[in-house]
This record gives sequence, structure tokens and C-alpha cells, in this order.
Amino acid sequence: MAVLITVSSILIITAVVAALNRFLPFPLCPICSGVSATWLFLTAFVIAGFLEREAFMPLVLLLMGGTVVGISYQGERALLWARENPLLWKTLVIIAGMPAAFWAASRPNAGLLAAEAMILGALAYIFFLAGGGSPLVGPEKKSVRIDELEKKMKDCC
Repeated sequence: MAVLITVSSILIITAVVAALNRFLPFPLCPICSGVSATWLFLTAFVIAGFLEREAFMPLVLLLMGGTVVGISYQGERALLWARENPLLWKTLVIIAGMPAAFWAASRPNAGLLAAEAMILGALAYIFFLAGGGSPLVGPEKKSVRIDELEKKMKDCC
């Protein structure tokens, strides 16, 4: 039953965010939102005593791990330094994020949940809203392949 509740939550939140993206002035990743919001809600319900910790915290931890991987992916797309150093960026995010997720999931409490929500909010701002206005984000989001082709075109003639 815990898996059904978890998967249903991800699907519902993902669908809602996908629908809202038509009206929002900024696009949010629907699946990122679905996964992150689900583990935040599940953790809140475990803390409040509405859900069994033993049944739901392993699922929360699994989803938190997915969020860590999503952060490594979205960061590479959004942050200039991460785009220029993708393997180092992903390695740092994974080796810091996985133990942090395990630590947080092993001791759910309201203060930690609030901190997790604030961190996710800050990352959402940086990855989806900041655009070229952030010093962390490059002015343009071009792929490495486009950069290579532009360089070849300049060198060719």
C-alpha cells in the first residue's frame, strides 16, 4: 500500500505541475516536482504520525536519492561551472548528497524538514528561475556540441 500511495502522489503532482507549466511564467520540471514534493509530504505525514515510519521512510530515502541525481542533472544544465565540469559536478553532488539524504531520512523531524524544503526552494530558484540574472548561471544555455560546431565554423574559413 505504501508504494501505491507513493507512486500515486508522484503521478498526481507531476500531472498538476505539467498542467500549471502552461500558465507559469517559468517552467518547472514536472517529474522533479513530483518526486521532491512526494518525499516532503510523506516525511511530513510520518513526522505527524499519520504514516508508519517503517513503511514509508525507505520510500522517502529512495525518492531523496532520486532528487540528488536530479540535482546533479539540473545543475549541469543550469550552472555554468557545472556545465564546464560535468563529471566533477556530478561526483561532488552525489558524494555529498547521498550521505546527506541518508542522514536526513534516518532522523525525520520538523526542523530538518523545513530546512530540506528551503534548500529545495533555493535550488528550484537557481535552476529554474534565475536564468541569466544569476552569477552562477551562464548567459546562455548552449550544449557542448553547439560550442564545438561554432568553434569549427570559426576555424574553417
